[in-house]
Amino acid sequence: MNSPSNSAGHESLRDAYARLQGCAPEAFERQMFVRCVSPGYRPLAFVLIRLVPDWFKLDLEVLEDVGKSTRLDEVRELCGDFKVGVRHRPSFIRDTLGLRTSGRRVFAIAQQILGPRPAS
Repeated sequence: MNSPSNSAGHESLRDAYARLQGCAPEAFERQMFVRCVSPGYRPLAFVLIRLVPDWFKLDLEVLEDVGKSTRLDEVRELCGDFKVGVRHRPSFIRDTLGLRTSGRRVFAIAQQILGPRPAS
């Protein structure tokens, strides 16, 4: 579901990303996944996320929630889910191969897009 802004009128990370990247908001989760894995894994991530997206279902769910965020503090809190909620579930792809979303990379991109906003 696409929600351009919250009640305060702030654009969601998903919508701001789509506007800046010139892509559909629906592409947010997959594009962020590829951008936020280790650089050496990006070509493989690009292929696997299209062929077997269920392997990365938990990463994509967290990215979906991150995309709804309108504030950096929300993004920071959700990025913790990559370590506690997602990373600690046994997964050969994530744990052994290390093909996973980096919360630090997600937050860095969110900082560039959402930037600091004055307190309301």
